[in-house]
Amino acid sequence: MKVWVFNHKKTKESNDLSEEESNNLLEEGSNDLLEKSNGLLEESNNFLDEEQNNLLDEEQNDFLNEESNDLLEKDINDLSEEDSIYLKWKKKYRHFLVGSLVIVCIGIVSFTVGTRSGREIFYNLAGLFLHEAMDTSPEVLQPLVTPYPDDDVDSEDVVDLFSETDITEVSDKNIIPRSEEGVDNFLLLGIEEINNARNTDSIMIVSINKKSKEITLVSILRDTYIEYENRARKLNAYYAAGGMSTLISVIEENYRIKIDGYAYVNFEAFEKVVDELGGVDIELGAKEAAYLNVKNYISNPTYRNVKAGMNHLNGNQALGYARVRKVETLGGVNDDYGRTLRQRRLLTAIFDKYKKKNIFDLLSITTKCLSYVKTNVTSGQISDTIEFIVEDGITSLSSERFPYDGLFEDPHEYNGITYPILPNWEENIVRLYQDIYKDTEEEARAAYLATEN
Repeated sequence: MKVWVFNHKKTKESNDLSEEESNNLLEEGSNDLLEKSNGLLEESNNFLDEEQNNLLDEEQNDFLNEESNDLLEKDINDLSEEDSIYLKWKKKYRHFLVGSLVIVCIGIVSFTVGTRSGREIFYNLAGLFLHEAMDTSPEVLQPLVTPYPDDDVDSEDVVDLFSETDITEVSDKNIIPRSEEGVDNFLLLGIEEINNARNTDSIMIVSINKKSKEITLVSILRDTYIEYENRARKLNAYYAAGGMSTLISVIEENYRIKIDGYAYVNFEAFEKVVDELGGVDIELGAKEAAYLNVKNYISNPTYRNVKAGMNHLNGNQALGYARVRKVETLGGVNDDYGRTLRQRRLLTAIFDKYKKKNIFDLLSITTKCLSYVKTNVTSGQISDTIEFIVEDGITSLSSERFPYDGLFEDPHEYNGITYPILPNWEENIVRLYQDIYKDTEEEARAAYLATEN
């Protein structure tokens, strides 16, 4: 019994402790649970806050991205529209420029081709081009020449360039050579250079009359008797003795025309000019052909095969033809008169051949040929001549000889000079003025007297 009581009591105490502990435990558990619940709640709140924030951020980002894309798309659309407008404007502007350029080009072409003043641009350029192609270095005074060598020309054809005579009676007239607006006179010379000799074998004046639209070629006989500075010589001796300036002064004073420029070629260059053109067509008489085939005027024996009738002459043959004077021409002209006639015929043939070339051949041939020419002619004079020939359609030239038939004497000797040509100066100059200035006889005589001061 005691044992039970004790146990019961012990059990009761035990129960009492357990309840207290239980309450404690319950309280602790509740607290723990509350703390955990609070922790979970806090974590949940934090999570919810974080998720909400993330959601907000995501929505904001989506919104921003969407807005950004909308703006970008709008900008792109706007930019594309601006680009499209720019490209359209640029295309129109390009068309405008091209159209304007075409119009300007048409205007320029129309001006330069359709008007004479416009074409002057091309003429001036051509003048500069041709002037540059020629030898325009100053003329050098040449030493006194020697007669033609016997092995080159027949002894009958030798000209005594050293013959001269003192003049005791000197004219007191002061001659002013005639110069007229619209008429240009150029001196052309063919010079033979052999063994340091320089002989003016061909002397011509080319007169360009822009008023009458004519070109006249006048041959001057080289054996013409000339009195100048108290001396009497043949005309071609003056170049030998004093050079180009002296020869020009002699011509201006005696022939009473102003020389506006000169040009000359030597015989070798003349051959090359004819060859550059591809040769020229010349008609020969039977006596001329036979003479050329046995004499050495054609220096290369291979080419001594010409015939009576029409011949296509190369440079070597053409030069030989131009130098002959001891046999009559086709038509029966003899001596130096016949030679100057041959030279005029040859220059006419060269002119005819040259004008038939196309523009591309002309440029090439002209450049090569002009390199053989020595001149003091200016680029302005060249361009003016080109303009005159092209604009006025000049396709031919007339030829004359000074002195004229019936207006000279040719004695065996005169005043110490053998075989001179003695012109009637006044009558020949009157005829010359009629030919190159297109005067009437009365006008020519008045102009002749006006040159005497």
